[in-house]
Amino acid sequence: MLQRCHELSEMVLSDSGYATVAYDVYDKACTHDTAEGLASAEHIGFPVMIKASEGEVGEAPGSPAFVMTLAGAARHLEVQVLAD
Repeated sequence: MLQRCHELSEMVLSDSGYATVAYDVYDKACTHDTAEGLASAEHIGFPVMIKASEGEVGEAPGSPAFVMTLAGAARHLEVQVLAD
């Protein structure tokens, strides 16, 4: 379990001692359903990338995802398929 902090600027350490993001910051960065994901994509502007926040998108039911601006000059290609 993560040690949660109340200050966004405060560093959080996992039980293993790794620096991580405060839970509330992480939660605000995630999209939790398709409607929220679409709204984020429309706000950011297309094209976008959808990235799993934990493992693979859809691997764990309810697993949130990140929606971010397409990295046009990326040197890495990763393909994930979202389907119902």
